[in-house]
Amino acid sequence: MVIPSVVTAQHLTAKWEWQFLASIPDTMGYAGAYVGTVNNYLLVAGGANFPDGIAPWDGGKKIWTDRTFVLKEKEGKWQECSPLPRRMGYGATVSYEGKMYVAGGSDHEQHLDVLYEISWNNSTQDLGYRLIGKLPVPLANCASVRIGHYWYILGGIRKADAKTAENSCWKLDLRTPESDWIPVAVIPGKGRMLAVSADMDNQLAVFSGVALENGQREYLQDAYLLGSDGRWEALPHVPVAVAAGTGPAYYDRGLRSVFVFGGDDGSLANSNLKDAHPGFSNRILQFDCTQREWFCYSDMAVPGQDKIWVPVTTGSVYWKGSVVLPTGEVRPGIRSPQVLMGNLILDNYEN
Repeated sequence: MVIPSVVTAQHLTAKWEWQFLASIPDTMGYAGAYVGTVNNYLLVAGGANFPDGIAPWDGGKKIWTDRTFVLKEKEGKWQECSPLPRRMGYGATVSYEGKMYVAGGSDHEQHLDVLYEISWNNSTQDLGYRLIGKLPVPLANCASVRIGHYWYILGGIRKADAKTAENSCWKLDLRTPESDWIPVAVIPGKGRMLAVSADMDNQLAVFSGVALENGQREYLQDAYLLGSDGRWEALPHVPVAVAAGTGPAYYDRGLRSVFVFGGDDGSLANSNLKDAHPGFSNRILQFDCTQREWFCYSDMAVPGQDKIWVPVTTGSVYWKGSVVLPTGEVRPGIRSPQVLMGNLILDNYEN
């Protein structure tokens, strides 16, 4: 695919190298799982799939889960742990000081406003849960990122049949996670769900997403940065939409660049390809924060494999020196238990 106005980033002596970690112990995998770390272990919790193997366009029923999986080491195997307090997915996640927090999302009946703290019990070698608060409103399909000790949640939708998406932005001080959420200036442009957020050099950035016009999807390419004065500044548009891309995006301090992995550009959204859908983008986009310019960095690939399925509607985690993209949706209605791990290899450089 030729992308107008995108320059291949050949000026960098660097490359991404990808490999697979052990797959989560589920034959299908899940979309919308809460992904993060607890006690420096990788945690995948909740989400939904179609366990009967029937595609949604053939009448398959989407089922939410409360299952949780923990990976302690990169070379290890996943351990299934105590389930979430409820079946849920498609919400916001953050990790902070050994604990993981999950907020909002949905279940089979409604969108949620719950806020749980997840911790690790060394005695039982298992997870513990504590309901500590609520979001200001029910939200699912929102973006989420931590900057310092603040957790930001952006956009989303309040109910499954929403006709418009939210342009709200909230933050929570994780030093006192039972305190109230603080409103932040609303995101400019159209309300959006499935956006990609980033910590861009200690500033909040949001890219792309999907707007709803009377329930109809519009794929967005605009991007914004929240300044120190509390106002949003427009950034150069993303070359192609990256809706539902793995988030938050990865920021590399040495390169002063944000990397966005995969996403749905919307080009096949109305194609009705069903089982013939080729999968979502495996493109890596790089935003150079110094030049304020986007580059098409490369495509994601694993040595020895002609094609890898890059997931959407899942989280990305910087864990033990690598970016990890666990499970997620690889084609419409199709999940995968695979777990991708990427490393940015740079000559004469330390992050």
